[in-house]
Amino acid sequence: MTTLRRGCRTRWVNLLVLVIASSSLYVRVNCISAQEAPATNAHATELLKQGLDLAEHGQLAQAEVELEKARTWAPGDVEVLTALAKVKGRIGELPAAIVIFRQVIAAAPRSADAHLNLAIALADNSDLLSALDEASIAIELYPESAPAHLNRARILADLHRLDEARVEFTSASRILPSNPDCFYYWALVEKDSGNLGEESELLMNVVRLQPRNEKALSLLANSLLDQSKQSESVTVWRRLLT
Repeated sequence: MTTLRRGCRTRWVNLLVLVIASSSLYVRVNCISAQEAPATNAHATELLKQGLDLAEHGQLAQAEVELEKARTWAPGDVEVLTALAKVKGRIGELPAAIVIFRQVIAAAPRSADAHLNLAIALADNSDLLSALDEASIAIELYPESAPAHLNRARILADLHRLDEARVEFTSASRILPSNPDCFYYWALVEKDSGNLGEESELLMNVVRLQPRNEKALSLLANSLLDQSKQSESVTVWRRLLT
């Protein structure tokens, strides 16, 4: 992984949000598009539900077992495959997750979400160029996907293609201006580039949307201090500590 990826972001697999779980990160990546049918086998449906419930409560190993059973009952079901691949990604079985995500794409080649899920897994497996290709396909299929633009921005940043990354951050923020994570990860790029004014402005957007985001507040206070804005920095630190 590059320095940028180690220093300024959580693991890409944290983006692999399970069907019934809400994302703790910047985007929700829905695993099923309108063209993809849910599991039709009753056994698979029940096992899928159990697997998702277990994953939502952090019991990933048991979730994997239940989802593998579901795949046995419905081997071609894209919902089962997607959930299983996401769990495998979260427990570090990235090569297996990538194989399954490719199976999902084979079954639903026009699913932007499927290509985005694969892009995320590839990025976390340090295959950034392949990840970029998949994120680009996701955008071609669904140009108004904020998650696709945001993930493509982060991949481009990891590839040190910063001007292109900024274009994608701009698109993501235009489509979904209420998403604090877009501004947060964009701010990290500007921080690493030494653009402190842009960094602090973006972080202000984050704390406007997430007033108790401690990481953003801490970064903002330090950014202001680095710009010799001591009084403003102290104000942010007080806000952080109260």
